[in-house]
Amino acid sequence: SASHDQNVVAVMHQLTDMWPVPSNTGRHENYQPLPITEFEEDSRPDHPERNMDSSKTFDDKNERIVFSVDRPAYNHRAFDEAFSYSLPPHLDTLGLVKSKVTHCKCSVNCFLNTFVSLIPILGWIRQYKIKSELLPDIFSGCTVAIMHIPQGMAYAMLANVPPIVGIYMAFFPVLIYLILGTSRHVSLGTFAVVCIMTGKLVDTHSSSGDVSLLTHNGTITEELTPIQVVSAVSLCVGFIQVIMFLFRLGIVSVILSDLLVSGLTTGAAVYVITSQIKHLLGITVGKHKGWGILFYIYIDIFSNIGKSNVATIVVSVITVLILILNNVVLKPLVAKKCHKFPLPIELLVVIVGSVISKYAKLETTYNIKTVGDIPIGLPAPKMPPVYLLKDIILDCIMIAFVAYAITLSMAKIFVKKLKYKIDANQEWFAQGMANIFGSMFSCAPVAASLSRSLIQEKVGGRTQLASLVSCILLLVVLLLIGPFFETLPTCVLAAIITVALKGMLMQVMDLKRVWGRSRMDATLWLAPFLASIFLDIGMGLLISIIYSLVVLVARSQRPYLCKLGKLEGTEVYKDSALFRQAQDVSGVKVVQFNGILHFANLEHFRESLCSLVQMVPNQIIEARKRKTLEANKDLVTSRDVLMNIAVTPTMPHKDKLSVSLNNLSQAPVDVHYIILDLSNMGGIDSAGVDVLLSLVKEFEEIDIFIFIVVPSGPADAMLSACDFYKKLNPQQVYSTLNDALHWAAVRPDEQEEKMKIVYSP
Repeated sequence: SASHDQNVVAVMHQLTDMWPVPSNTGRHENYQPLPITEFEEDSRPDHPERNMDSSKTFDDKNERIVFSVDRPAYNHRAFDEAFSYSLPPHLDTLGLVKSKVTHCKCSVNCFLNTFVSLIPILGWIRQYKIKSELLPDIFSGCTVAIMHIPQGMAYAMLANVPPIVGIYMAFFPVLIYLILGTSRHVSLGTFAVVCIMTGKLVDTHSSSGDVSLLTHNGTITEELTPIQVVSAVSLCVGFIQVIMFLFRLGIVSVILSDLLVSGLTTGAAVYVITSQIKHLLGITVGKHKGWGILFYIYIDIFSNIGKSNVATIVVSVITVLILILNNVVLKPLVAKKCHKFPLPIELLVVIVGSVISKYAKLETTYNIKTVGDIPIGLPAPKMPPVYLLKDIILDCIMIAFVAYAITLSMAKIFVKKLKYKIDANQEWFAQGMANIFGSMFSCAPVAASLSRSLIQEKVGGRTQLASLVSCILLLVVLLLIGPFFETLPTCVLAAIITVALKGMLMQVMDLKRVWGRSRMDATLWLAPFLASIFLDIGMGLLISIIYSLVVLVARSQRPYLCKLGKLEGTEVYKDSALFRQAQDVSGVKVVQFNGILHFANLEHFRESLCSLVQMVPNQIIEARKRKTLEANKDLVTSRDVLMNIAVTPTMPHKDKLSVSLNNLSQAPVDVHYIILDLSNMGGIDSAGVDVLLSLVKEFEEIDIFIFIVVPSGPADAMLSACDFYKKLNPQQVYSTLNDALHWAAVRPDEQEEKMKIVYSP
């Protein structure tokens, strides 16, 4: 009524006056609360039930708002009719295709938008702010270029190719990625894990372990150089990544969780450091193939440790100590003085090491192995040996996924921090084309570097223009000063790799952190780590992906069900296992389902529901049948006895038997209704719908009626598509838990009579 609405408005105005406004809110002194619009009376005669009474009061004693709502209790059908619910239009596959074709407009703008999405640089370059972004990008590009030189040369050794290949990898593929990539901050180039996986293929398929061999004589032979193998690997990886783009498989990135990537890269770090021990000690280690090669490598190391080169060990130890001293002491001091320009200690070590080795003649005097010949200029483009692709494709699939996962993980870190968007599917295309282009110039597969990417962002890089600046500086190195590094000892590069991987090894602390939270999550870290060490990196990735899927399935097989109880003095219902004050409603069991109901977890759902309500309908039905048969036998026996004895009017046996038979038709507990709250259901399949209908029928056979609180979204649409609601009485389906509980409050005998009415839509 109008008078009631006016009273409500008066109460709400009173509340506004009573509510204290803090003095430190920063509001203007003349601040006034927004006026409250008076409720308009619903003039539609067909929905008188929509008039609701609501009121609020402020409890000064407890400093809380107390509210109450007076409205009709709706079943699901009445609720939908009252508030004009309508299902979204359902289109089958053919209808969806027709809709896309109908709305497709091949306009110039549509073509340009598609073209820009494939070449993202055309989008962000138009919005580039020269005054505010150019200098930070130049500064960042110079810093990253300095880091590329020692890291590129060092990590190229992991792939068993000449160190100069690492510089090639920092130049050619990066030119393509800055045009096609969507991340503004990742630094593409050499990455330890990808290089070590590539190095295994080089060991397997190359004719020589001499990584100083750069050229091929041009004749057709069965022998392949390391350069030819890495080029073929890069080409194959690029093809795989482009195919992933064409099939729109950017969604597979969700399988590669942070824990999985952490465990995999930690295991790979152990493998990488192990591979550098031979360079640190100056010994020779044989080639090994197959699973568990890590253990064979250590057997060779300990077998040949007596042949170590003392001079090589001294140079390695000095280099490691310098790098550690920089990380612990010098880097923090420099960061305080000049936080935007990190001390390029790796580059300084490379320069000093090259100079000392040249003038002290370390190679000839102390037999310390050096980098060797580094050609001047750019390599001529050359097609990789395509016939090798069929032999390496399985390993290349692993490399393609690892490179993509690492790069995308780094990109997501910057997206989260700097609030811009990337396209996971476009990243497949960008990396794939970068690898295909790089394969023509003797490059191994590339990925984003953790350290370089972080430095590129930290120093101030805003866009991929920083990568262009880096490429320009590296071009100068390739054309002019490459031979300067020919005398650099390989043990210096090995020391740089070992110290740089400390961060990856420290990822083992992730296991300790996660172990205390969830043992299941901890196994997601352990699976790739142990598989990488005991088998190999490729198998580690495969096993970790499979195990990740198994964990997802296992978790979906055990959705959480709980019994809800009412908190005294409130209309709130909470998990009675967690809230000790939650009390069961008389004659009603309320069970809440959380998760997705599908064919794989139906048994768990049924068993959990029966356990929570403390009854199994099928067992009760069978027990009743057995007791009925026993009662009938007792009745027959009693009749036989009565034929031979005198019957008196006061014989009590028949009355007791009658009472016993009547008790068989009653539920074993004082429960009339089960309210199944599906409001937290995320989805359901047709098998789940069948189980819900089966449970409703089974409980009805023992005179217990199930009320359904409907879900929303896809689950509700699926239930409607399967005619689930039409197969139930309207009084069994509700939109909210409170509505269901209010209807359950009707006297059981009256409600049961309503349930017996067969509903036909």
